[in-house]
Amino acid sequence: MKKVRNPMRVSEGVSSLFGKGGEQYSKRELAQMHKVWDSENEKWLDYTAEDQGFLGLKYLGRNSLVYAAWDEDGIHYDPFLKRDVRHKKGEWKTDEAGMYYTETIGNKQGYGKEFVAYSDILTKEDSWANNIDFFDSDDKKKSIAGTVAKTVAAVAPYLIPGFREVWGGITAAVALSSVMPTFAKMMEGIVLGDKETGFTKAMNATENFFNKFDDSYSDKGKQSTINFETLMGTVGDIFGQLYQMRAAASLSNLYTKQFTKAQKDSYNAFVKKFGREW
Repeated sequence: MKKVRNPMRVSEGVSSLFGKGGEQYSKRELAQMHKVWDSENEKWLDYTAEDQGFLGLKYLGRNSLVYAAWDEDGIHYDPFLKRDVRHKKGEWKTDEAGMYYTETIGNKQGYGKEFVAYSDILTKEDSWANNIDFFDSDDKKKSIAGTVAKTVAAVAPYLIPGFREVWGGITAAVALSSVMPTFAKMMEGIVLGDKETGFTKAMNATENFFNKFDDSYSDKGKQSTINFETLMGTVGDIFGQLYQMRAAASLSNLYTKQFTKAQKDSYNAFVKKFGREW
């Protein structure tokens, strides 16, 4: 008898008389339904990726998760087949039951990893709340209505007078905080080379924390760079960047308020000559 892996839960001879049934869930959705692997302590945790409490709030304080995949080509032990098997880099891992799963990333380098997006686990798959959760974008295909609703929700804060400046400042701070660890590691690399230090691991952990807030697209949306879903996502990004830049510009205004008259005259002369985009 041959043991066959079926991580996509494809039925045979049940929903389809002459072949296999269709795939109901995406790989990401299926991986979220199974226990999380603690990659640091090498043990299974007692919760799944989607077991994060009300609106996924527990995920904010927990280790960031990635979809488990092999980091390199090679021969590795397969817990499902219970023997060594050759795998390719990027190939998704399966557990003892042959199912996809997620794992903690801790302070390891997150480059090349696909993170579990916070917006994708606000609600549990197949729950009544998930049916109206337009932020959830890890499906095989996202509806036009869901895509529009998600974009409207992203843009709405920037249309509220008074609040849009505050929201722009908050999102600008988050964006800057997610970039700074990368910059800090780059500077450390220039000084110390490729040596991994405690500082490097701390920056990795910080970077990984913010990666959970990256936007998410459906499987179909990720298949091409230009489609309705990605275009609508760009609309939200443009609104965000506009008010983030305004928030950043306001910082210079706060700084220049402390200038003396002579300093202000010098600053204004510089701006007049070279413009604000220097």
